[in-house]
Amino acid sequence: MSLARHPAIIVAAVGLAMTPGARELLAGTATISLPQAAMTSAGIYAADGRLVHTAWSGRAQPAGPVTVAWNGLDDDGRRVDASQAYVARLLAHHVRYVWEGVIGNTSAAMAGANIHRALDPIQDMAIDGTGNAFYVVGYNEQQSALHRFSVADPQHAIHLAHDDYRNVFRYVATDGVLAYFANIGKPSFVLALRVADGSEYRFPGGHPQPSGPAVNVSWQSVIDAGDADSPTAPPAPPSGLAVQRLGDSLFVAHAQANEIRVLDKRTGELRGRIEVAAPTGLAVAPDDSLWVLCQCRAGGLPAVVRYRPSAGKWRQELEITADLRNPVALAASPRDGLLVVADAGTEQLQGFDAHGAHLWSMGRAGGYGSNGPEVTVDKFWFSFGPSYIAFQPDGSFWVGDPANARNLHFSPQRVFIDQIMYLPKSYVATVDTADPTRVFSGFLEFKVDYSRPLPESWSLVRNWAVGLDQRYLGGMPGLRSVVALRNGRTYATLPRSDLKGSELAELTAAGVRPTNFPLDVGTRLYADGSLRSQVIAAGALSVYQRALIDFDAAGNPRWGDFQLLSRVGPLRDSDPYYHDVPVVVAANDVTYPDLDSKLVVSFNPGRSPGFHLGALRSKGDGWMWRASPAGTWSLDRDGDIAFGGGVYELDRGVQYPGSIAMASGSQVIYGYHGEAWNGGQANQWLHFFANGLFVGQFGRPVYPGRNKLEALPECAGNAFSPSLVTVNGQLYLWHNDESVHSGVHRWHIAGADRLELLEAPITP
Repeated sequence: MSLARHPAIIVAAVGLAMTPGARELLAGTATISLPQAAMTSAGIYAADGRLVHTAWSGRAQPAGPVTVAWNGLDDDGRRVDASQAYVARLLAHHVRYVWEGVIGNTSAAMAGANIHRALDPIQDMAIDGTGNAFYVVGYNEQQSALHRFSVADPQHAIHLAHDDYRNVFRYVATDGVLAYFANIGKPSFVLALRVADGSEYRFPGGHPQPSGPAVNVSWQSVIDAGDADSPTAPPAPPSGLAVQRLGDSLFVAHAQANEIRVLDKRTGELRGRIEVAAPTGLAVAPDDSLWVLCQCRAGGLPAVVRYRPSAGKWRQELEITADLRNPVALAASPRDGLLVVADAGTEQLQGFDAHGAHLWSMGRAGGYGSNGPEVTVDKFWFSFGPSYIAFQPDGSFWVGDPANARNLHFSPQRVFIDQIMYLPKSYVATVDTADPTRVFSGFLEFKVDYSRPLPESWSLVRNWAVGLDQRYLGGMPGLRSVVALRNGRTYATLPRSDLKGSELAELTAAGVRPTNFPLDVGTRLYADGSLRSQVIAAGALSVYQRALIDFDAAGNPRWGDFQLLSRVGPLRDSDPYYHDVPVVVAANDVTYPDLDSKLVVSFNPGRSPGFHLGALRSKGDGWMWRASPAGTWSLDRDGDIAFGGGVYELDRGVQYPGSIAMASGSQVIYGYHGEAWNGGQANQWLHFFANGLFVGQFGRPVYPGRNKLEALPECAGNAFSPSLVTVNGQLYLWHNDESVHSGVHRWHIAGADRLELLEAPITP
């Protein structure tokens, strides 16, 4: 860290102007010589190091003399003690905020209109005879849920049609001319797009949806529509979808109605029904026969059955029951009729020939539950969520591995070829402060090599959801505050829905080991192993710490009693402490990180006027500095931030302003995700130095209108789970992203190690 006070370029105060009654009001100017043009901030400091007045924040200055003028008032407009000595300090820098992209996303590009991204994982896929792969992602709010890619270029996504915030697209099928998509929302329906150009297909037997006034999410023609007011409509949403490539039948399963509806694939008209017990997965074989995954065995046990048309009806021909425990998806190879079934009961793929004879099992039996958290290409987790199997024309196939957000491509010989990965709904992200190569999103752990370009630097190595029940998987699940402690073991805070708080857990080779040690809502584990909390009473803020003492025989940490870490009072509403906050659990928790200057950072992510960032003396009393007062940012014509000046925005309709403050060494950064700000999300990060002077502001607002079209560089949604780390002397910010880029973002704060602090005294 370059914080030199260079004698050659620090100039004593000159031109001090005295006013009448100088002992009551100190005023003057200090001139500081700036050796080269730089971005600057300046402040007036008391002899004990307290920042009493911020002169300016974020001003570009040319080389040469810089005048710092002061009227003798502090930031609250009060007169200071004129009998003390004061000094003007100038922070000069050339810091650049470099967005390096994301990890956890395999797309060929880091940004643009063709990256894989969505709120949910890929839930179904269908590939036609020329290599067009269509897939759906369930509910995707204000982005399209319908997508495609070419098997020749799987990392280049093409988003189809338009967004539909009302519906959930769960199934897809294609015959090479049309691609059919089934919505399971209410009302449910099936629509089709032309493969040739992606335009909507009009079924002669279809109708618009919705049927009322046109809106920007309407569809021109839908079939198999669920409508409570129509006696001919199916009484339940689709549970499976398949289409003949040679024939003219479209199959829509309705498990709750115990039937498969057979429609004309071009007109949409209903041609018949197949009575089946709870049908789900459907697959059409090369000869146009139909494979059905259903509860067809005695006692309602699962089976796979084959149907063929005979005498005008579809009749069961074959039943497969052996080697299946809980089948959840199936597909038939267009090359040789090979049937592959994903079995969530064994977490394996089961292969059968065209006659139903079992050929092979693929994957480690029991998956992650039996084999630990290490991620490999031969382990699956089908029971975690929707899965699928999709064959390419050459007999290779894709498999959805939902727990790991992966879509794996295997050769006909079951050799791994490639994967598509993106991170859906990433709300919780963190970095092990003792080992920053360990980056976490939810329960997924990545290994990162900082010496390599970001797209080449990461690999998915573990899934820590192994063995956890629903108590740990609800809400915004994931690992928080991952820290390697001095006993050589790694611990994390683990939210629990039944506690309305968290639990301390250890990360072991076998998986997460809960300790049953409860933590209050928002409690974090700090780098030294301590726990911290605040108490506001009698108009004062007290920050307490429980220091890590030792470990018991099981390896569980043991803490001492609460000890006062810092205190300030009497409080004013304009002080930067945690109050007037619209609380969102895990998004804006109370945090008190350390600076290496022996200060404790305090942050108010709420809506109160006044200051929102401050620092308290460790083991001391009172504010050392207060910064980031409420104000308004200047915007350019595109709605991006033209100038921020270190202020905290309370205007433009913001509902949930800030998230948390972080510190690393002498650097402080706080997050301002700004839900509903200016009709979008602010997605800003504000950077300050350890003495309270503003360094810079970065990030780019997200607006729904342009986010529908492309993922812009630097943009992220609901990015309220950040980590700040220093690696090889370089400062990096990692943060989550709800779905703009569908990965964990990394910023390099370049030049943060070369800040210059210049000063000159002000004396009466």
